[in-house]
Amino acid sequence: MKRTLSLIASLTLCAGLYTPVAFSETVAIPLGKQGDYWNIQRPSTGATKAQVAAQFGEPIARTGPVGEPAIYTWEYEQFKVYFEGDHVIHSVVLPQ
Repeated sequence: MKRTLSLIASLTLCAGLYTPVAFSETVAIPLGKQGDYWNIQRPSTGATKAQVAAQFGEPIARTGPVGEPAIYTWEYEQFKVYFEGDHVIHSVVLPQ
């Protein structure tokens, strides 16, 4: 019995020594750098291609259709717009 407890204690200790240790880092972004990113005007979900073109002009690049349902991408200077068929499904601000 004593030997069994000793073996279990040893195995538990060894298992504890071999578990990976997790590290994390906190990234602090100054408040002055956060605001401009969100102030970029971009198309809202549900807008049509015609509405986007009327409001923002012609895109720099167009891609698609890709997949089923057809997904189209329009790229502007500061953001990219994703369409499913003729309607906006998402818009993303590009990294500066």
